[in-house]
Amino acid sequence: MNSLNYRYKNTCKYKFFIMDPNEHTKYLFYSSFLMGASSLVCFYYKDYPTFFLMSLLFLTSIHHWNNPSYGWKRTLDMVVCKVLALYLYGTTLIFYDEFYHYVYLGGFYSSIFFFFLANRSFRLKSDKWIVFQMMIHFYTFFTPFVLYML
Repeated sequence: MNSLNYRYKNTCKYKFFIMDPNEHTKYLFYSSFLMGASSLVCFYYKDYPTFFLMSLLFLTSIHHWNNPSYGWKRTLDMVVCKVLALYLYGTTLIFYDEFYHYVYLGGFYSSIFFFFLANRSFRLKSDKWIVFQMMIHFYTFFTPFVLYML
């Protein structure tokens, strides 16, 4: 009986919601759909590995922001996001000119800056974290457009 209570307590901690899902995070849920458009751009330009990773990020982001919580959904979304960022950084260094290195690094460092701002404002109980998180979504959305159309 004691072990059942221990398991129950450990599974309940993952049901802690980040914010009220219907109040604030619906905007992040809708902005996650932009990554689907980015994956279609990758598919159009026949960049299939980036298409696969961008589609995976699209699906994990939609799944996480539909009902956000600290748990495996957030962890999976963060892992896919980091893998995609490292993959795009590597392909930008190998296959693109020096101009694209600076453009991608500028966007990459801006995304990291917005990530830290979002975490800091969330800890300070401010609603501005949503704006910073949406900026990360917009940077992810514009990355294929910059790489393929500039």
